[in-house]
Amino acid sequence: MILGAGVSIGSVGLSTGQIVVTIVVFTIVSAASVAAPVVVYRLVQEKAHTWLASLKTWLISNNATVMMTLLLVIGVVLIGKGIGTL
Repeated sequence: MILGAGVSIGSVGLSTGQIVVTIVVFTIVSAASVAAPVVVYRLVQEKAHTWLASLKTWLISNNATVMMTLLLVIGVVLIGKGIGTL
């Protein structure tokens, strides 16, 4: 995904300042999906432990569906961008 984002950002023709802002925003949005559970856990440890445990159980039991959907969406977006540049 980083490679796809880099190609998209590089091919738009932005100025150096706009590229830096775009990369910073992309990094913040990307890191938020990792940082959010950590921050929630640190703020409300007891409730978060129960919630994260149930989320882990759900993700384990639905792993194939989650991965298939994620990879399908990424693939469709990248193919669409590729076709759009023709």
